[in-house]
Amino acid sequence: MLSNSVLKQLSVPADQDVPMAMDRQAYLSAIAPQIVNTDAQETSPEAGVDGADVIGSDMRIEGEVLEVLHKSLTAMFRKHGVANQVNIRQWLMEFPAAGAASEASQANDQALHEAVTSGGQFVCIRGSYLAARTGSPQTDPFRAVVLDAFGSKDLVKRSELVAEAKKRGLNISEAMFMKVMRAVCLPRPGGFWCLKPGWDGS
Repeated sequence: MLSNSVLKQLSVPADQDVPMAMDRQAYLSAIAPQIVNTDAQETSPEAGVDGADVIGSDMRIEGEVLEVLHKSLTAMFRKHGVANQVNIRQWLMEFPAAGAASEASQANDQALHEAVTSGGQFVCIRGSYLAARTGSPQTDPFRAVVLDAFGSKDLVKRSELVAEAKKRGLNISEAMFMKVMRAVCLPRPGGFWCLKPGWDGS
């Protein structure tokens, strides 16, 4: 049986036009006032637990996983001079030798960043990850000049890098300059260089 309140709202005097149908919430309130507004409690399908957006696992990367992660990244940077987090996750998921380090691909951005940069083997400059050193006594000193320069600037000129290299007592040949720059940088108009944002400049 419908409640009196519903019957009252649904009844229409003969001399009046039929009104528009009651909306869902009005109908629910009439037949069961104790029912709360369920629409207000619905959670976005894109939200995670407690309505929080899910970006990645809160796992802490440590122990064996961290050790294997660094070994895997060493192999990655032998092939790619620069990587971003998307590149790193892809490498960890697809590179067979990554092994236990593949678990790290599921970590959230902050956890992955902290794991990659822990220990000082790898650095992050404006979202670009690079090996701090390649192990080459010929190019690593100038590489340090380049990375230091991009620590404070988005774009640098050749003249700035050469001047800083001279201050550090380095004699930079054309071949050495181009080898280091092509590995980690992209040329820009006006004689400037910028860091690669990821693999192949992607």
